[in-house]
Amino acid sequence: MALLIKTKTAAFSEVENNIIKLHSSDVVKIITLNIQQGNELYLNWINNTVKN
Repeated sequence: MALLIKTKTAAFSEVENNIIKLHSSDVVKIITLNIQQGNELYLNWINNTVKN
């Protein structure tokens, strides 16, 4: 099972720490995927929706 969370770089550590606290596995599989390009409307939506 995979979970995709959209956030900004500035919020990554907080998200990561919360996942680690809540996850039952000894090794939590967390990676980041940096957006290089994308649909302008979608990228604007992420920028306007995700808190800093």
